[in-house]
Amino acid sequence: MSQEASPQSLFKAFIDLTFAPSLRLVPVVREFVTKFYEKVFADQDGLARLEVTAHELLENAVKNSTDGATRLKIDYDPVRWILTIRTLNYPTADNLDVLQQNIHDLQASSDADAYYQMVLARSVKAAEGSGLGLARVWAEAGFTIRTEMEGVGGVWVIAESRIRGRAEVAS
Repeated sequence: MSQEASPQSLFKAFIDLTFAPSLRLVPVVREFVTKFYEKVFADQDGLARLEVTAHELLENAVKNSTDGATRLKIDYDPVRWILTIRTLNYPTADNLDVLQQNIHDLQASSDADAYYQMVLARSVKAAEGSGLGLARVWAEAGFTIRTEMEGVGGVWVIAESRIRGRAEVAS
C-alpha cells in the first residue's frame, strides 16, 4: 500500500554551479547532474531529457562565454513537477544576437519536429551558431526555452519542463 506524499516530504532539489568554461568539462558536468538527479527522479525518460538539455545548454554557454565563467542552475519544484535548467554567460554582441534570433524563430514555430528538421538542414551550411542544440532541446527533450538578460551583457538561457519525481511516482 503506497502512502501519498505530504508537502513536507517533498523537497526542492537544486544545483548552482559556476565553472571555467571548457568543452572538455561539459560531459563531466552533465554526468554530475545526471548522477545527482537520478536520486530525485524515478522517471528515466525525464532523467534522459534532463541530460540532453543540460548538455546542449552547457555546450552553448561554454562556446559563447567571454568572461571566463559559465553558470549552471537547475531547480526542481516537486509540487508543480517543474524542472528548470538555466545557464548564464556573457557572450559577444554578435553571439547574443544569433542566440536571440534562434530562440525567437523557435518560439514562432508551432511544430517542434518540423522546426528541428529545418534547423538540421540549415546547420549543414552554417559554420557555427545554427541553433541545432536549442532545437534538439525543444523537439527531443520537450523543454520550452526562453532568455532573460542579466546585468550588462549577461544572458540566461532557461529551459523548463514537467518531470515527475520519486515522491510523485510513489503516491
